Amino acid sequence: SYQRVVRGEDGDLAFEGTTLVDANDFGEPNVGAANITFWNFVVMGVLFSLNHGCTVACLGLATARLGAIGAWQSGTLYLTYTSSAVLGATY
Repeated sequence: SYQRVVRGEDGDLAFEGTTLVDANDFGEPNVGAANITFWNFVVMGVLFSLNHGCTVACLGLATARLGAIGAWQSGTLYLTYTSSAVLGATY
């Protein structure tokens, strides 16, 4: 579906009573905010990698040392991961 955008009486873009901003009104890009976002992404990637590495290492040790009980623990962990991903998703 398409949304209708029209020029208002004062020349501004308008959509259902809401004034939109022209592209030229945004000004210069905020390089500092972009750098902070980039480094937050890098840090989150590193921390996620460390977490996953520790989890997989513990799963391997548990399965090797405990045999069938370790396999059950591995299955329980993956079931918990899956259910939290499915039930915790917002969309």
